[in-house]
Amino acid sequence: MSTKDNQTKRRLPIYVVLAGLLLGSAGALMTVNAYTQEGQDAVSGGDHSYEGIMAQYDAIMASYGFKLPELTEEQAAEMDAEFAELDTEYEKVLAEGGDDLTAEQEDALAELDKKRDAILESYGFKFPKLTDAQVAEMDEKLGWLGAKFMEYLVQSGYCHFGDPTPELEERFELVDKQYNAILQEYGLKHPELTDAQLAEMNKRLSPLDKEYEEIISKFDGELTESEAAELKLRLNALDAEMVSVMAEFGIAGPQLTEAQFAELDKRMYSLYEQYMAILIDSADCS
Repeated sequence: MSTKDNQTKRRLPIYVVLAGLLLGSAGALMTVNAYTQEGQDAVSGGDHSYEGIMAQYDAIMASYGFKLPELTEEQAAEMDAEFAELDTEYEKVLAEGGDDLTAEQEDALAELDKKRDAILESYGFKFPKLTDAQVAEMDEKLGWLGAKFMEYLVQSGYCHFGDPTPELEERFELVDKQYNAILQEYGLKHPELTDAQLAEMNKRLSPLDKEYEEIISKFDGELTESEAAELKLRLNALDAEMVSVMAEFGIAGPQLTEAQFAELDKRMYSLYEQYMAILIDSADCS
């Protein structure tokens, strides 16, 4: 599939954006986080085990032409020893050049880089050159996988989220302000709902969520054009059902063009990344 198709299918359902109107920025992004905790994330599959996460990481890297072989302890030690020699040479050149390297010193570092690449290749590693679009697409996939890995650490008891520090609280507030500004910019509004209404709405949305993400996961496999077209139609139908459910509770947003929706989705994903970065910084993994 094209990059555009991947971005379209990896978008957050419109109801997630609208849910933020009820909960505020942090709440909306926690909704996205809960979305992944239930096995409904933008990375294919629902395996949250360490092995499952690493398998998905390997699959993503392999899909872009990267090869990351598993080395024996002996091979790893040999490779480290070869790198240690290069590191010594790197440090020598950098020490001699200081802040201003000469052309000869730059060339020397470039040669050392080539030697490093040759060492990696000799052990079976492969690092292809990617376009900017490919790098952005891969970063998005790995970003979601990073969130899943953090969830694994928390669920496994390796990490805990404590009360955020004043500095982290300020960062949360900054995300809140950005989120609210974006909502106002796109004209999204909402009524105040009771806890009972929220619970009822979430109950009705939950099965739609599950089907939505089951369909999204299928786009990571091989699909014919007709199969992809059929899945896109069902995703659009699910979007409409989700919006319809929320409309029953008085939540509605303006009609957006595909370009506006894509722009909104990109900006929301950027906020999600910021929010996850704050969560990771607040985690205690000692």
